[in-house]
Amino acid sequence: ASLRLMEGGLVGNLPEKAKGMVTIGRDSCDRLIRLIGDLLDLSKFEAGKMPLALKAVQAKSLVSRAASECEGTAANAQVKLLEECDEDCLILADGDRILQVLVNLLSNAFKFSPEGSTVTIRARQFGENRMRFSVKDQGPGIAKNDLEKLFQKFQQLHNSANAEGTGLGLAICKAIAGQHMGDMGVSSVLGEGSEFWLELPINYQHEKVSSTSKDLQAANS
Repeated sequence: ASLRLMEGGLVGNLPEKAKGMVTIGRDSCDRLIRLIGDLLDLSKFEAGKMPLALKAVQAKSLVSRAASECEGTAANAQVKLLEECDEDCLILADGDRILQVLVNLLSNAFKFSPEGSTVTIRARQFGENRMRFSVKDQGPGIAKNDLEKLFQKFQQLHNSANAEGTGLGLAICKAIAGQHMGDMGVSSVLGEGSEFWLELPINYQHEKVSSTSKDLQAANS
């Protein structure tokens, strides 16, 4: 907070070089706060201590909310954002947590999409009792031997010295899916783009998701 106040000129005008150093310090502090928050969230999910506010949610509504939240990001990246919802099923879920997953997937897609390309967020029934949400981009794609690493802790989509993420976003998304008795995955072709998907059961018992999941703990240990 002090660095932000200094950056805003509360202590007077700083020399350009000093102001640049303050900005670097503030950016580093912001990233540290995000990292700590992600670590705490992931620890709670692994311990089964993250409660879910379950209620009936429309799949189409989740897609629309995620797209609305990311409109500005899409515009800044000069990427076209499309919404598709084949069927509007009700799912029992914590809408805010599922929204967190979808926004994370969209943010990643924009980050690695070339200008003028298209990112599509879609919801459709998959099989008899599953709802699949997916985010598809037209980015550089991901090598086959890297796909399994994506949902591990501290892994990022691409090796980059300038990567801003904590490397925990997809691990948290996977944990959220697991607590909903769902699953996540990705398919990708180098040079053609990637499609990340989240599958949730359309109907399941409340007590199953409110209890501690040993499988979830094992998967993230």
